[in-house]
Order: sequence, then C-alpha cells, then structure tokens
Amino acid sequence: MIANSRPESGHSRARRVVFTRGAGCYELATAVATGDPIRVVGDLRDTCLDVGADLVVARKLSSFALTNLAIPHQFDPAKPRRIVALVGSGPHSLLAAEIALALSGSMRIPTELVTAYFEDTERAEATRALETIAAEVGLEGTLVRVDDVGDLIKHAGDDALLVLGAAGGSLLQRTFFGAGARLRARAPSGAIVVRAAPDRVFRHLREPVYVGARLKASDAARLVRHPLVAVVEDGLLVGLLDRSSLVRAPGAIVEDLMGEPLSASREDLMSDLEGLLELFGGGPVPVTDREGRLIGSVMG
Repeated sequence: MIANSRPESGHSRARRVVFTRGAGCYELATAVATGDPIRVVGDLRDTCLDVGADLVVARKLSSFALTNLAIPHQFDPAKPRRIVALVGSGPHSLLAAEIALALSGSMRIPTELVTAYFEDTERAEATRALETIAAEVGLEGTLVRVDDVGDLIKHAGDDALLVLGAAGGSLLQRTFFGAGARLRARAPSGAIVVRAAPDRVFRHLREPVYVGARLKASDAARLVRHPLVAVVEDGLLVGLLDRSSLVRAPGAIVEDLMGEPLSASREDLMSDLEGLLELFGGGPVPVTDREGRLIGSVMG
C-alpha cells in the first residue's frame, strides 16, 4: 500500500543536519534538514556537539557513533519518482522510515514502507516489525515475500529511491549488505543507508538554569521555581541548592546552603539520566563541560 501520495511536509520533528564532503551529501542534507544544513569544516564531533546535530550526512559509514548517520549512494533528488523505505526488526528501521518520510515531503513524491521476508515462518515477525514502524511514523506499509534481494529491488522498481538501515539487525539487512551490496550500489534511482545512534544529552540542551553562589537566600527564593537548582560562581557549577532550605534560612547566603554539585555531560546517553532526572524532580538537570562550566540544562 502506498503510504502517502503527495505529503505537504516531511516528518514533523525538527531535524538539525550537518554534512561532510562527498557526492550527494549536500543534496541529501538539504532535503532532510529543517532549515539550512551545516557543512563540517573542522572536527566532526565538535560540530555535532555545538549545533546539537540530529543527523550527519557523510560519504561513507564509519565508526562515528555520536549521532545518526545517513550515507547517499548515487543520490540525485531529480531522478526518483517515489521512495521505498525497507524496514524490519533491525535497530535502524525507524530512522530509515523517518528519513524516507522527510524526503517524501521535500521532494514531493510518494513514499512506501516495505518489509520483506524469505520464509513463511518469518511472516509473523515481519508483520509485527512493519506494524510497529508504521505506527511510529503514521504510515501503512507493504509486506513482501521474496526469494532473494534481487526480487526486492524488482518490487521497488527502477524509479524508486531506496532507504534502508545499515547491516547489524534483521535478516533483510544482513542479506542486503552481504552478497546484495553490489545490487544496492546499482539501485537505478539511488539508495540511502542510515544508521541510528543512541539519543544523547547534547540533542536536548536548553538554556542553563541557576542562581549565583553569593546571592541572598531571600532573593534566591523569588527566583527558584524548581525543587533543586544549580549554583554557579564565575561560570563554574559549584553546588546544588534545595529550594526548601531557602525558606528555613532566609537570611543566609546561597553558598552556605548548597550541597555538592551533580551534573550531566553533553555526551551522556539520555537513557542513563533516570537517576538525575528523578533527583531533580522533573526540573532542569545542569549540563557541564569538561572544565565544570555550566553550559546548559536538560529536562526529562
């Protein structure tokens, strides 16, 4: 089933994209970015951290795992007439579907989700995988039984841009990136390979929330709105202030009431912050750089 005929826009979530040199990288970055993509001039890691990148478009897969990757192969946005996202149970399928949907919006062509299976015993698992991805992106999809990867490319058609996850997950992905790699390279209307990365703090960085260490408790009480707040002196995180202590000692100075500092770093996994988020009671968790400077905050 064709998922959407001519969508008005791509995926609704804003996407901050950086790109490196390479054939099709600028074109793909422009097609999937919300706003203008950013060219990497210096260090790739620093660029991603500084701009809060959601996606890196590069000329080849590498060990870089700080953020999501997309690799164009013979990508020409004027050539495809539709987009086929090959999805399954692998770890990168959701990203493939999201990128396909974003491209569909910017290129004004329809997109389709396709999940293939090779044996009848795989049908139930393939159906579950397709339904999960389709529900996440708000689309429907097609389930296809194939004998080999060549059958899958025939199903997609010569006019389809293929979007698929990198090897490492489903049977479909492993097969496609094994002997089928040559077929991928010869996809008539190009292919995009994506690899998802774990979500990290820098992608969710907000303005820092803090009070000064030399502030009077009575003044701080009028500013603090959360149970726990960062205390800063000369740009450095020096402690944490429990709001309840301000009520008990209104004549004190903040530095006399604060506890030991705790913070997250920009490269921490969001999945590892459960304890800190609970400690801060849903309030902003301070984020510091390697020197202990407060550079922002993150919410759960």
